[in-house]
Amino acid sequence: MSGNATVRVGPILLDNIAHCIFVHREVVDLAPAEFRLMAFFLEDDGRVFSREELLRRVWPHQGPPQDRRRVRAPHAAAPGAFRL
Repeated sequence: MSGNATVRVGPILLDNIAHCIFVHREVVDLAPAEFRLMAFFLEDDGRVFSREELLRRVWPHQGPPQDRRRVRAPHAAAPGAFRL
């Protein structure tokens, strides 16, 4: 991930120092791995990645979770609250 303090893509603001993401100035509660995934995608906006590159860059030391669950959608609990 880049060394940029903040990255903005449309209404999304990623703050690498505070390790949080805002959508329309509202903080989105994310687990550490979810934050790393969002940072990865936002910092390389528009680029396509292989599964191997994604796993290597988001989980560089410990590898991906073994249970292979899907990352939860933070907006799933409040439909309509997470609009881009």
